[in-house]
Amino acid sequence: MLLCCAFAVSSVATPATADEVSSAPTTSPVSQPATASALPDAPVVMPTPLPGTTAGPDAFSGHIFDLLSENLLITTGRRKDVTLSQAPTSVWVIDRRTIESTAAASIGDLLKLVPNVTVFELTAGQSEVVIRGFNVALQNRVLFLIDGRNIQQDFLGITDLFNLPVDFLDLERIEVTLGPASTLYGANAFTGVVNLITRGPVTSGYRVRAQGGGGIAFGGPGVGSPRFGRPNGLATGYAEWSQNFSGVGIAVSAGGNYLPTHSVPQDYYDQLAVPKPMRHFGGNVAVDYKPEKWNLRAQFSAAVKDGSLIAFYRAPIATQDYSLTLNAERSALLGTDDSLSVSLWVRRLQTNYTLVLPPLPDTPFKIGDTSGELLVQYTSPRFFGNRLIAGFQLRLFNLEWQQIDPTGRFQQFYGLYVEDEYRPIKNLAFTLGARLETREARAFKPFSLLTFNPRAAIVYQPAPGHSLRLEYVTAFRNPTPIETSARFTTADGTVELVSGDPTISAEENKQVALGYQGRFKWFRPRFEAFYSRMSRAIGARQVEENRLLPQRFGNKNVDYVKYGGTIHLEATPVAGLDLMAQYTLSRGRFLNPGSDIFAASGEQPQHLFGFGARFTYRRLTASLYVFGNGFAQQSDREDLGSVSYTLPIVIAINPQISYALGSKRQWQLFVAGTNVADIRIGGTVTRNVGNDDAEHIGPRIWGGLRFVMEGGPDEPPRMY
Repeated sequence: MLLCCAFAVSSVATPATADEVSSAPTTSPVSQPATASALPDAPVVMPTPLPGTTAGPDAFSGHIFDLLSENLLITTGRRKDVTLSQAPTSVWVIDRRTIESTAAASIGDLLKLVPNVTVFELTAGQSEVVIRGFNVALQNRVLFLIDGRNIQQDFLGITDLFNLPVDFLDLERIEVTLGPASTLYGANAFTGVVNLITRGPVTSGYRVRAQGGGGIAFGGPGVGSPRFGRPNGLATGYAEWSQNFSGVGIAVSAGGNYLPTHSVPQDYYDQLAVPKPMRHFGGNVAVDYKPEKWNLRAQFSAAVKDGSLIAFYRAPIATQDYSLTLNAERSALLGTDDSLSVSLWVRRLQTNYTLVLPPLPDTPFKIGDTSGELLVQYTSPRFFGNRLIAGFQLRLFNLEWQQIDPTGRFQQFYGLYVEDEYRPIKNLAFTLGARLETREARAFKPFSLLTFNPRAAIVYQPAPGHSLRLEYVTAFRNPTPIETSARFTTADGTVELVSGDPTISAEENKQVALGYQGRFKWFRPRFEAFYSRMSRAIGARQVEENRLLPQRFGNKNVDYVKYGGTIHLEATPVAGLDLMAQYTLSRGRFLNPGSDIFAASGEQPQHLFGFGARFTYRRLTASLYVFGNGFAQQSDREDLGSVSYTLPIVIAINPQISYALGSKRQWQLFVAGTNVADIRIGGTVTRNVGNDDAEHIGPRIWGGLRFVMEGGPDEPPRMY
């Protein structure tokens, strides 16, 4: 669990409306990736160079932690283009330049940059992400999207970040919504949404991109592993080509990673060590076509993975993931700024597990997960200061898994949502919305899982560069097929492991948040505070006293409260130097625990802090990020059993240095380190389960060579 630094966050510029921004001239062509509601190439105004700098490859053309201009339209906060300062919820953005400059080797590394986001690193490539608390392993309360498409594994409700159907380097940016978001996104946007947005094809000319590298990793990542140990080799490669042919843009990309993973037997895990390297290969093909007033995209992604998954066990896993996405948006139907968008996608996920849980016999599982979604959304033109968004969402999935009761294998989601933004004056906006959704299957009573999720927000911009936000948001998490329909036994059928209950109700989360972001001459502060309450939490209980197995799922009879705040500061004292510092304090406590044996009493304070610096001078770029956390008490998978321990304060340091080569600086040589210093203070284990290394992997030192070129018939090649 490392958390950290945030950055690449656009703060406030002049309080232009989204409509004004969308009509602004484009000073630098930038390819915008598609989402469920907005397709590529929305016009963008790039940041103005700082005083004393000039435009061009040598110029420092934007703040390192604020590279995305305020005029860049984000989509995750409203499922529709809106400037960051006008978003009715807390949205943080990690941009492309940041992705390439932070010594990040995975998406988990990048998400440590966002305040109040905790990352559990289970292995060198597998991370679990927690937003604003509710820290459990096998995290299923954060909704992950690729270009607006759900990428969760339905049978567990989790997202395996090493198993994405696109390569890590395909990403253009990451938009992270902190707080419940089911009003627009439906089930499982419980504590937040992470939208991974790919680059997409160029709008003109061409783009060529390639990267290769490798290094060493020390120690075995994951549960039961040391911080330092024998070195293992790691390797990574990526290539991309994109070109525009008379209005049709095509992009083809592919990449792969080889990461070591091994464990050192310790305590309870003596028999669970399954040495197995993690290998991942992903490819992506996207085609854009833009006839008049239309944006169309077809995208095919595929990935193959071989590695291991850690929970209470070590499980070898092999996965194949295929997905096809079609997006269409038609603008100006009734007015000058309305649109109709349609998104359709299908996904096939094939997974092979071998459960290793001594002294029980090894149990193999083969799981087929076929899912699909249709999303139709209409955004009205402005009328009397109002702008309405209304949508219909249909999602289906079918599980081919013998351990799931047949009545729960095929499930359907039906969702209707509507939201209105009312702007009585230019600098004041009121947002009010609601969603009605039901989940249906033969195992459930009709409409027994019907949910209603409202949200309301006020955004006020008192002066250019300053924004205040007050919001009330709600969310729900539907139980997974395992929680409702599991019939989980050992391979020989003699030992019951886990059983589900179809009468389980959806979890509920309600949150109130207050935020401020501002922009001064060279200083940009951002402050946030929140209070949330979770009820009807789903967990497993021991059927037999004093025995871990068997387990039976059900709603817990406790409410859980989480509250805290974040201070995030950015500064650019001189051109070419950016600094960032942040601190988050949050506390949690259980209400009315009663006789629930899994509910801990008292508060659980969590401290997350980070510092970042980046220096750019001519061809040289250097960055340094420091991540830290500290817990007074932690329950790792508290809903599955008695795994609690006191974690230490953990501090890690990630440096990177790069140098541009060639007359046109299209080559970049870089060397990076992840967790090169691992400082720990304190930490004790209780009940002989878990250890203080479970949240942190060993050091990695790696490097490589990157080539980036973009150009066209009438412009010279340039670095992106």
